[in-house]
Amino acid sequence: IASGRMAEFGGGGLDGRRERRRLREGEARETLAVAQEIRRVLATVDPEVAAKAPSAIAAAVALQRQVEEAALAASTAFSTQTGSADSVRTSASAIHGAAQRVAAALRLARHAAGLEEEPFGQALAQRVARALRAGAVLWGPPEDLGGGVLLFEGLGLAFGGRRGGGGGAPSAGAAEELTPKDLVSFTVDSYWAEYGSADPRPVQGCEVVELRALGQHMGLDGFSPQELAPEACRGLPTVLQWASEGDFVGFLARHSERSLSLLMGSTRGGLTRARLE
Repeated sequence: IASGRMAEFGGGGLDGRRERRRLREGEARETLAVAQEIRRVLATVDPEVAAKAPSAIAAAVALQRQVEEAALAASTAFSTQTGSADSVRTSASAIHGAAQRVAAALRLARHAAGLEEEPFGQALAQRVARALRAGAVLWGPPEDLGGGVLLFEGLGLAFGGRRGGGGGAPSAGAAEELTPKDLVSFTVDSYWAEYGSADPRPVQGCEVVELRALGQHMGLDGFSPQELAPEACRGLPTVLQWASEGDFVGFLARHSERSLSLLMGSTRGGLTRARLE
């Protein structure tokens, strides 16, 4: 999709019209091919995986519909000879991104299907809450993700604004940004490798999970919890932060390895029973 077809349109002469027609035809053909491939891949999903991870499959199907709508629009643009160079580029980029996200949703579904579905339960959730209050931070273990820097990508738990990677305490800059609520709250945190323009080496990124925000731990093809599991998001705070220990314990107790993976899109560094224990 991101091919040489995205060259500049020509001018208003015969050559320009031919170039516009060629690009529209290329977009229509490639978009249709992507839509057909997504349909084929979804049709081959293991029924057991689909049954165990229905929300991830639903997210993939929703993206499939978007690609098929784009394919129809591209076909219409070709047949009517409408659409600018910018619209062709934008459409091709969106289709490519949707295809990548379909693949990510299917990877998530297969991963989650193999996880434990038994809820963590009240006893384990209470033990975790006590450990977090005592200063523990659930994160890691870090790995070398490039440049010899040890970083963690995945999900973590904390209390009082603590973060992994620095002895459990927030950095000086992060500590200055903490609110009174942060200091008395339990959080579910997203960890990822963050790249800046000044230094080619990545640094540890971390933020509290928000239901409507892209899960940074998922990478560029990720989803928000609201996209992945809208039903599971009902009744949850928009930011996964609880000042009430009872509410945090209740959240953790009723969830399982699988349900949290499907909610937050974690295929690595997820909240598993082994990590919690």
